[in-house]
Amino acid sequence: MAGLPKRASVKQDGEGLDLHRPRQRAGMGLGLKFAAPVSIAIALVMLLLGFMVMSQAGSALEAQIDESGVFAATTLAAPDWHNPDNVARLKDLLTENILEVAIFEKNENGEFEFVISGTGRDELGIRKIEDLPAEGSVQIERGLLNDKAGDEVAYRAYRKVIFSPTNRTQDIAAVQVFLSEELIRKELSALLTNIVLVSILGIALAVGVAFLIARSATRPLSILVHDIDMIARGKLEHRTQVRSRDEIGLLASAVDDMTRGLAEANVMRADLSSKEHEEQITLEIQERLFPATLPEIPGCRFDAVFEAGGDIASDLFDFVTLDEHRTGFLLLSASGRGVPAAVILAMARSTFRATATAELGPADTLKRINALFSPDLRRGMYVTAMYAVYDARDAGLRMACAGHKVPAIRFDAAEGSLARYHPGGIAMGLDKGPVFDRSLEEAEIVTAPGDVVVFATPGLYAITMSDGEELGEKRYFKAALSAARGDEIEVATKLARLIDSKRNEDDDEIDLTLVSLKRIG
Repeated sequence: MAGLPKRASVKQDGEGLDLHRPRQRAGMGLGLKFAAPVSIAIALVMLLLGFMVMSQAGSALEAQIDESGVFAATTLAAPDWHNPDNVARLKDLLTENILEVAIFEKNENGEFEFVISGTGRDELGIRKIEDLPAEGSVQIERGLLNDKAGDEVAYRAYRKVIFSPTNRTQDIAAVQVFLSEELIRKELSALLTNIVLVSILGIALAVGVAFLIARSATRPLSILVHDIDMIARGKLEHRTQVRSRDEIGLLASAVDDMTRGLAEANVMRADLSSKEHEEQITLEIQERLFPATLPEIPGCRFDAVFEAGGDIASDLFDFVTLDEHRTGFLLLSASGRGVPAAVILAMARSTFRATATAELGPADTLKRINALFSPDLRRGMYVTAMYAVYDARDAGLRMACAGHKVPAIRFDAAEGSLARYHPGGIAMGLDKGPVFDRSLEEAEIVTAPGDVVVFATPGLYAITMSDGEELGEKRYFKAALSAARGDEIEVATKLARLIDSKRNEDDDEIDLTLVSLKRIG
């Protein structure tokens, strides 16, 4: 068709377009997305552990204090308490925590009377407030006690009955050990303070480590961002500084490949004197972005056609083998035209190559591409995508769409009818994560022998036909139905010819990309 650039069709026998790979960047913004949730999770875990430790440590300290009081009372509960050595032991027990140790003897009325204390006072001024749960035969209580200065202080007391040495069922006296309740609270408070400080230090350390790891992980992306920015400003002699062997290294290598290609194209363009030569260079640059061959899958046949507009195209498609059964294929269309569009498409395709795996479904793959890709795009730049995975085991297709306006079409050979599949989703680059992720939907297509599925890029609808009207959805569906009928295997090629036969010869600025899959068994 006169006026149109050369058609590039990717064939099964390897004749067609060459593979090319470029790509993208990121920065501390991605690191923050990683470090912030990790830090919050660590902080929550540390706080939870801190509360658990505080609760257990407080209970353990309380139990230890009670055990000490019970032990002291039990040790002093001897029938010979009036022995001089035992009386001296009362004084020896007085410490900072033990306020008083006292002996009470049972009088003729069966009541216990104060006899002697470790401090040697004649009166203690005890005012019991409440009884606490007993520990065996030792009674525990809380109350107020007059100290040596006459001031009331809070105590916790442990009381043990002393039995007669000749009759073990007859109680003749009792010993009571008084511990300072205020010092007990201080010890508990000091313990809890230490636990809180350790928890805070642990949280701070964990958060710091998370941010250091995030910064270390995103530093190569930041370097790659700078490199791409230099290239975008026209410094095509600049080379990326990332030399790792991971996905980031692959992206850097792809960017270098693209930059070299563009630099070579610029040198060649300087020597060109005709529009024909300029168009040839454009096609050479485009050819590096496309796959050289189509995958060969038993039971089905792929076909693909690409027709470039007047300058560097804004369309791209690619195939990737995910495992022995599944094959993924991606259609991309960038906003704008020219070198920026080529750079964006190369970055998107390289991200796809680095992230597409058999474990990720179509929607999750597009989410990952967008998360790595969109932070590097300038405002107003975006890429639409249609990604589908064909599983040879059940002849099924799972697909997701990111802002692609042209739906997938399935021709039902048994019914002789068309069905459209157009899951929801916004374009990559319009949002860096949450909104994009929520917008994505997936659709499933099950094919039978003779069925055909056709994919196209959004520029298709805007093609001007010979009557001056745009192709639009209705005419496209009609042409697709005509192309899918019959025994032809290369459906995309047949459909492109049908469209070109009625296309306006002066309309040479719009890219046309078609990919078809036909079940043949």
